[in-house]
Amino acid sequence: MSKNLFIAATGMSDGKTTLSIGLYHHFQKIEKKVGFIKPVGQRYVMLDDVQIDKDSYLIDNIYSPDTDIRLTSPIAIPSGYTEEYILHREERKHVLQEKLTNSFNHLADGKDIMILEGTGHAGVGSVLDLSNAYVAKLLGAKVILIAPGGIGNTIDEVMLNKALFDQIGVEVLGVVVNKVFEDKYEKVRSLLTKAFQNYNIPVLGFIPYRYDLSSPNMALIKESLKAEILNEGENPFQNIKDIVVGAMTPHYVLSYLKKGSLLITPGDREDLLLAALSLALLSSENRLAGILLTGGILPRENVANLLKKSNIPVYHVLHDTYETAKKVSNLNVKITINDKKKIETAKTLIDEYVDKDYILEHI
Repeated sequence: MSKNLFIAATGMSDGKTTLSIGLYHHFQKIEKKVGFIKPVGQRYVMLDDVQIDKDSYLIDNIYSPDTDIRLTSPIAIPSGYTEEYILHREERKHVLQEKLTNSFNHLADGKDIMILEGTGHAGVGSVLDLSNAYVAKLLGAKVILIAPGGIGNTIDEVMLNKALFDQIGVEVLGVVVNKVFEDKYEKVRSLLTKAFQNYNIPVLGFIPYRYDLSSPNMALIKESLKAEILNEGENPFQNIKDIVVGAMTPHYVLSYLKKGSLLITPGDREDLLLAALSLALLSSENRLAGILLTGGILPRENVANLLKKSNIPVYHVLHDTYETAKKVSNLNVKITINDKKKIETAKTLIDEYVDKDYILEHI
């Protein structure tokens, strides 16, 4: 019978996928037979007309488990489904729970450890009678809570989420504190260790903030904004360090552009595009992370051809410049299947900063 570990969080984007990737890697490295499931997913891709949660798709691509990927994402919730469920709750409730347990039992067969990745905070999924807490109970899993690296708010959020797991009778193994800024690392580690000791909650690790895990890239922008490609460029996975909106003269724009910048500008601002190309040609140190053309406008053919010959990823969208800049700034940065740098960073962070031995001993 497998040992089951549920990765929960105090909120969105706290680091569940990073922890799942790192723990899967470690358990596999010590020759454990590992399985993965995302019981309830909200972000999905279509594979052969089947909705597959993006985190299940990611884990499958990283580790290539010998299993049917549809089982790892038994419930992927499309837009509008919650209303349908509320109206037909009695007939849908049994169907969803049976599908979930059947998928899990099939995946867990012959495994030493099953990693279950939750969605959002402990109560997410309640509208479907499948909150994270309930799913952990249903599938017999112990919980690791991952929380962002603050002090007061972190304690509050951990205690709030733990209360729901406690209420339903699910054991919380401990807390992993993620995204702790370097200049506050020792202070946060010292205070939170003492604070959680007061509540008899083991702290399983403090993971420092890493910019490259939190920064978007052009590949993510293409996926999230449904951008079209004008030029694929040399490296669409380069981290975007800052955003420059092309609403000024070339002279001023050049003073802001540097390596890793994303230039967002209407496609008819050919003066800015030529200035950016000229800067990039001077040195590889000036290479932009990308150019995003807005308003559904493309430059004239001769300028477009120059962009296509550059090593800069150049995409275009229909949104206006303001709306595009806002969307990029608010992106929920996730690890994607081809982003090898983020994947390796996730493995390294969990290997260095999380107490895997404690987890293995107490799971």
